[in-house]
Amino acid sequence: MKNEFCTVDNCDNHAAYAELCHAHYQRRRLTGSVNAEKDVRPYLKGGSQGTCLYCERPASSRNVCMKHYARMYIHGDPHHERKQRERCTVLVDGEPCGKSATAHFKCRYHYDKARREKLKNK
Repeated sequence: MKNEFCTVDNCDNHAAYAELCHAHYQRRRLTGSVNAEKDVRPYLKGGSQGTCLYCERPASSRNVCMKHYARMYIHGDPHHERKQRERCTVLVDGEPCGKSATAHFKCRYHYDKARREKLKNK
């Protein structure tokens, strides 16, 4: 019967390959030695345990939740927020239009309308 645990002294990780845990197997494969005196991190199935460093969600990797991990990976900052789009400032019945602005602080409708009027007046 196969060993369930790594055969390296003081290693309690599950033996995945050739009676070694994944970390020791990779060390032996890459360097030729398991370097038994050097500790390895314990394997935690499903990622790290506990909560995120920045919120109360469950941590999945590097002690952060998936949302903050993605922000760190993409933007380099776990607190990165999207820039809010400008809103159309054209007044309609005394109130701003409020739709998402695309150009010159106008929504697509009001921008096209202003272009048509400008071309008509030429």
